[in-house]
Amino acid sequence: MRKLLFFTSAFLIVFNTCTQTLIATSRDHGATQNHNQRKIVRDHSGNIYVAYSDWMSPDYVVKGVMYDNVTGEWGDEFVITEGYNPTLAIEDSNSCEIHLICESFDSGRKIKHLRSSDFLSWNSGHIISDTAQMARMPVADIDSAGILNIFWIQDATDSTESLIYASVAGDSLISREVICTKNEINDIALANHLRYEENDLFFGVEFDQDSVIFFRSTDGMNNYDTIYSAIGHQPAITYNSNMEDWPGSRVRLLYIDDDSYIMEVEIDFEYNHTEINRIPVGKVDYYCVDDLAPPIGYSFLFMQWGYLYHGFSYGVVWDWCSIMETITGDEIVWPSVAYKHFNFEFVDFIWMEGYGVDKEIYYLRDEKHVWTDIYEDNEKGKDFSIIGFPNPFSEAITFNVTSESSHVLPAIEILDSQSVLIKRLKVNKDSEQQY
Repeated sequence: MRKLLFFTSAFLIVFNTCTQTLIATSRDHGATQNHNQRKIVRDHSGNIYVAYSDWMSPDYVVKGVMYDNVTGEWGDEFVITEGYNPTLAIEDSNSCEIHLICESFDSGRKIKHLRSSDFLSWNSGHIISDTAQMARMPVADIDSAGILNIFWIQDATDSTESLIYASVAGDSLISREVICTKNEINDIALANHLRYEENDLFFGVEFDQDSVIFFRSTDGMNNYDTIYSAIGHQPAITYNSNMEDWPGSRVRLLYIDDDSYIMEVEIDFEYNHTEINRIPVGKVDYYCVDDLAPPIGYSFLFMQWGYLYHGFSYGVVWDWCSIMETITGDEIVWPSVAYKHFNFEFVDFIWMEGYGVDKEIYYLRDEKHVWTDIYEDNEKGKDFSIIGFPNPFSEAITFNVTSESSHVLPAIEILDSQSVLIKRLKVNKDSEQQY
């Protein structure tokens, strides 16, 4: 197999960075909770949509607030529907139709689906869960065919709990089935392709006794296979693929182990290869993940001793993590990060904080990477080392490559932020084993 090193060089990036902004308040102190529910999404035009729950006596309601990229302003919060515990999913069409899935209290707790083309006006919605059973904690994502994939937890008749899967197209429920039944189901993770290029569906479940199991389906949930299992909790998934030199699906699976550390698992299905690593940030209480930019890494938020951090993991092989932002405040809880649309340059996220009856919901856009002055890779055992400078660069960058073998000619390739090959560079030999 050809050995490659991917050098994370900087681009000249120009975009508007939003400062920390108060966008809403809620009397529900868990308004943005559940790390795998997407409380925030963005569209092609740069508009940002946030959904959260609030208490308006005598019921819970789902509220929305929107950032208009044309005016550069956040609008006023407004009531979308009666309900609780919302999650958002957004399509990859020109209209970027938005889907809202939440818990409804009509005749008991059910799962309700609504959709909108502009986030401001919504259809009346419909119940997609079994009306005879109590249901909770929906998670959802959309594949390249526009199929909305949804999982939730549902009470069974014998005091156990069932994992339910449903698929929706438009306003039509296509399928609904019981995946498994256990004594207790604590958490669900779900991810379709970040760039909507494949229909593979990955999901993870935390069962009782801290058992975490991850699955993959390549045929619309007609079949699904176990791809990884561990002892831990809070499963999460980020999934991207289709690189020219890395064919096949590549996925990062995460969970918190028994010692409260974040574990990451990278699976390369093309070569049937799995690597595992502990992210070097210490013990955490809570986390959520976003944009996987293979093979570079992905953004993640984590809570630690009341502080909120935005980190970027460079993956299992490099075993390196950068802390991009540290946020302090009063009683910070429940961060949520935008999963789609894929963005190589920045990350959008929200969180809650404050004392008293009303909790404040804040928004921040942050750069995704730390651009270092120089990158030096001299790891032994892979037959070469590389130095690149200056980084970030403007007009030119120099790579010095040293090969451990005089018979190996290194290949240096330039890829864009979508992992498309732009150019393969001509390599000049300066001296024996130096290029």
